[in-house]
Amino acid sequence: SSLRGDDVGEATTQFRRLCRLLDKMSHTPILHRNTAARRKSRMHAMLKAMQEASAA
Repeated sequence: SSLRGDDVGEATTQFRRLCRLLDKMSHTPILHRNTAARRKSRMHAMLKAMQEASAA
């Protein structure tokens, strides 16, 4: 996973792709919208921590 690596740009791209996928899935019975929001929030927190770590 890119969020476990060092490449912040790739992680950001993958995060955007994940958000689009979760949004699409949340409009179907596959995934509840709150579950999608929770997953996006957790991934965003990981991405933010990664960006702060690379900036320091």
